[in-house]
Amino acid sequence: MSDDVSFRRASEAVRAVGAGQADWLDVVQTAREFLGADAATFLCHDKQSRSVRFVEQSGHEAGLIEEYSQRFYQYDDSTRRFWDAPAGTWFDSSIALKHESANDRVFWNEFMRPHQLQ
Repeated sequence: MSDDVSFRRASEAVRAVGAGQADWLDVVQTAREFLGADAATFLCHDKQSRSVRFVEQSGHEAGLIEEYSQRFYQYDDSTRRFWDAPAGTWFDSSIALKHESANDRVFWNEFMRPHQLQ
């Protein structure tokens, strides 16, 4: 499928969710297709309770998503940064970060590496 077609489908999926005519799985699947990724995940967190509120995924094993949303999210650096950031803050996850804290070691050594997600 051409990039133009897959981008159009992904854009249409986002608009359809906004109009109440589709669900987030459509967005995740079309984004995955557009990017040519093996898997894609959409996560929503609750800053006040510091918990995962919603997960939609395509291409990951259900157990992996369950592990993340029940335990490992709290060690994920991108999630921890979100908890203390003001609304509307964007983070660039493509920047190589040093994983030196105890949280980083747990997240990378006990979750990311065993699931071959690094």
